[in-house]
Amino acid sequence: MCRILAVQKTTPTQPQKLLYSFAEMCKKSRTPDGDRQGDGWGIAWLDEATTWKSYKSTSPVWEDTKIFEQLPETRLFIVHARSKSFETDSVDEAFNQPYLSNTIACAFNGELHGVMIPAEGKIGAEKIFSLVQKYKSENLTTTLQKLNQQLDIGVKEVIGSNIVVSDSSALYALCKHWGKTPDYHTIRYIHDSQTTIICSEIITLEGINNSVWKEMSNGEVIQLSFD
Repeated sequence: MCRILAVQKTTPTQPQKLLYSFAEMCKKSRTPDGDRQGDGWGIAWLDEATTWKSYKSTSPVWEDTKIFEQLPETRLFIVHARSKSFETDSVDEAFNQPYLSNTIACAFNGELHGVMIPAEGKIGAEKIFSLVQKYKSENLTTTLQKLNQQLDIGVKEVIGSNIVVSDSSALYALCKHWGKTPDYHTIRYIHDSQTTIICSEIITLEGINNSVWKEMSNGEVIQLSFD
């Protein structure tokens, strides 16, 4: 179980302030089992040519903040801090998210038990990403709705399944859990004419009151863009 931050702006902006807030949140946050989000992290961002670039590390995000100052301005980025779900899982940079495929960037936070859906991948996050690619349609909202249906049918227990994905033009999210840990597995977001922020928890933002954050409903799929 992990933490996710996704940000889209109408114009390129420096990501540093948001990243520091995210890192501080991750340092304080604990999973329902009491674990930290300290098994590595990654960030994917769009460059000037609208191509995805990425950085990944096995260090906790709050111990790797020097890299923040090296990141360029961007109008869209997705960050993921990992907390491996099972002790048998390894801390491996290859498992760190976001995952990229052509125009798609995807991050997953959750815990699935008894996955019966045929999917490629060694860990749950990789399997979810393979399903996103399998069900990919012209509209990623439809993709996430299809995946939501398949999770109901093909997984014995969904402790949590939060997915944030982007096709470089918009941000899409699925919020799903079985109600055992709703606060931990509820996605929050802010959306206006210039900024979209999606996050696993409310983070401190300069000049923004926490009351403007909205919560996704269980099983809800959203598409946030500036069109």
